[in-house]
Amino acid sequence: GNFSIKSRLKNQFFPKQPESYKGDNYKLYNRLIADVGKTRFSIVTEKDAGEENYLDFINLSLMIKDIYPINKIIFGSYNVEFGEGLILWSPFRTYKSSNEIFRIRSNKNNLNQYIGSNETTFLSGAASSFTFGDFYITPFYSQRKLDVYKTPTGLHRTENEIAKTNINREILYGGMLNFFK
Repeated sequence: GNFSIKSRLKNQFFPKQPESYKGDNYKLYNRLIADVGKTRFSIVTEKDAGEENYLDFINLSLMIKDIYPINKIIFGSYNVEFGEGLILWSPFRTYKSSNEIFRIRSNKNNLNQYIGSNETTFLSGAASSFTFGDFYITPFYSQRKLDVYKTPTGLHRTENEIAKTNINREILYGGMLNFFK
């Protein structure tokens, strides 16, 4: 197997944090990725400066690959990339080409395990992709709780921010069918 561990501790508000923040000055980030055979397990934890809970954000995911006809199956956190950026797309990836007519590149790898610490840019549930002949099928289901903000931040430092934690429930499901010849 292959294991990767990353940890980071940072004093964010040196020398003094705002008094309204409930927690301490430290921002803490931990990530473990374990690749064993055809499976990959990941866990990411993060605590922002000013937050009380050291496990404020936990991101878990398990991916199993290459078990015919299944290309990938992911349980936990993931991203899907459909519609060449118009429907669902990773917010951090762009493709550019000098060819003006065919500048958007088709991407068959449209399902990815999410191993980041941004608390708002992923789906949570189950997704898979599998192949039947020339057809490539990717169904997904996601259900997660979101904070009540116009622009979600994932920060839970003050009484007001804590009161707005995990109020909304988002349910997304769908899929994509591709035909490659």
